[in-house]
Amino acid sequence: MNTLSTIKTLKETDQDFEWYPTSTEMIDCIKKDLIQYHYDFEKSEKVLGRVDCLDCGAGDGRVVKALANGGNAYAIEKSKHLITTMDPDIFIVGTDFLQTTLIDKKVQVVFSNPPYSEYETWVRKIILEANADYMYFIIPQRWESSQLIKSAIETRQVQAEI
Repeated sequence: MNTLSTIKTLKETDQDFEWYPTSTEMIDCIKKDLIQYHYDFEKSEKVLGRVDCLDCGAGDGRVVKALANGGNAYAIEKSKHLITTMDPDIFIVGTDFLQTTLIDKKVQVVFSNPPYSEYETWVRKIILEANADYMYFIIPQRWESSQLIKSAIETRQVQAEI
């Protein structure tokens, strides 16, 4: 099913919870960044290895599958329709993001392209609760002036890069 027909189905079934599909270019940018942290000693080069990945607001699951690269793919997704379109290898760990505990889900990467109407709440929760080495967000540039996000970054003592 293509993106336009998926969006139409989501709207018709009242399952559109601000789904913004992540583009291939965005996924490739994250993969390129992840490669710099994975060195394959057998091949003597930097490669994207298997990654355990959690996608909060996973949509159709294409991002978590791409980033996991054969590793464990975990998803939190509210839309029943989108869950049915996901690859069966993706393990659903929750359907209500705000009610799902993150600390008990140890992964290398957490990704989220959250609903923009709630992005500050989502990003804050992920920064404060995620049990991950890296976190990637597709969010509006105005995040830089968000006191909620700044406070979470300071509390967790993590670094943010654009």
